[in-house]
Amino acid sequence: MNGFVARLAPLIALAALIALWEALVRLLAIPPAQLPAPSVIAATLFDNGP
Repeated sequence: MNGFVARLAPLIALAALIALWEALVRLLAIPPAQLPAPSVIAATLFDNGP
C-alpha cells in the first residue's frame, strides 16, 4: 500500500498545482493573453487538434 501512495503522490501534486493555477487565474481575473487558464489551454488543444 505504501508503494501505491508513493506512486500517486506526484500525480496528486500535479493535479493540485493545476487546480491552484486555474483558481488563481479566475479569482485574479488574469487575461488569457497574459496567462491562460489550464481549461482554456485544454479547450484550445481539443478544438484545434487533429
